[in-house]
Amino acid sequence: MRVMNMVFSSVVLGLACTLAGCGENQTGQTSLTVTDKATVDNANKATRVFFNGDIYTVNKQQAWAEAVAIKDNKIIYVGSDEQVEQYIDAQTQVVDLKGKMMMPGFHDVHIHPMESGSDATQFTIPAYGTENEYIDAVYDAANNNPSAQWLIGYGHEVSTLLEMQNTPLEVLNDAVSDRPVVIMEQTSHSMWVNSKALELAGIRSDSVDPVGGVIGRDKSGRLNGILYDNAGELVMEIAMRSLQGSADKDYQGLVEHTMPMLNEVGITSISDARTYWQRGQLDTWQRIADDDKLTLRVALGLWAYPQMNDEVQLEALKKTLSK
Repeated sequence: MRVMNMVFSSVVLGLACTLAGCGENQTGQTSLTVTDKATVDNANKATRVFFNGDIYTVNKQQAWAEAVAIKDNKIIYVGSDEQVEQYIDAQTQVVDLKGKMMMPGFHDVHIHPMESGSDATQFTIPAYGTENEYIDAVYDAANNNPSAQWLIGYGHEVSTLLEMQNTPLEVLNDAVSDRPVVIMEQTSHSMWVNSKALELAGIRSDSVDPVGGVIGRDKSGRLNGILYDNAGELVMEIAMRSLQGSADKDYQGLVEHTMPMLNEVGITSISDARTYWQRGQLDTWQRIADDDKLTLRVALGLWAYPQMNDEVQLEALKKTLSK
């Protein structure tokens, strides 16, 4: 069985546990309670101990402490420097905080970490640009990626496109007409596409809106180049399949950019709110875990594809998770 609730370093997970209240035992006592034993059994010695710190516990009974003891991925003691010594043996890693503050990690419960750091997205456009600025940005992206089958971008704010004098479709066609272009809006709930992308996706003015999505049209019923939610996701799926080495780009983006940035600001656990398992994103997370490069606790929100039969989809996921 694959480990889907990713486990990482004991330091990060331990601190996150404090914030979540998982230091409480079945009697309601917390890990702040000093053990009555003079010594701790060898089996319960700590993997890592932090001492000489100013530790904020988020516990009303004892808001501050000096030391923390962690065994594997669980906090087993929070309290004084004197009492924490009984959790230390020759194998324990001991860290002197030198009076610095330690606190529980922050939890981000809705984030798209794989998309944010991957070079699979080739260019970014401004959220609030003019027609000419957008044309120039997309034209430059085409010149900078001459061999790309699809041009994949990110960044605009959809209301800006709808307020332009020309339709979004006309503007994007002016920038690039010979290759498909798809640009994700900054909230990720719509895609801006050109005529070539619509053609390859088989979307016409008389096309029916897909399950979970809307095909954007102007007042005359003509396509305007905006695809909402699953209508856009279907086109992005086609674009992503055209990429070479996208899994490696996703991997490197997470390891070298996204996770270090999150760790730097104290985020220790996240929920990937949209894991496209058909694109291999689940495998990428598993590969990072297998390589022991996770620096976060990660809960994966496996994407439910609206166009797929639910029973077929669930069966496919069960097979994937049982590997």
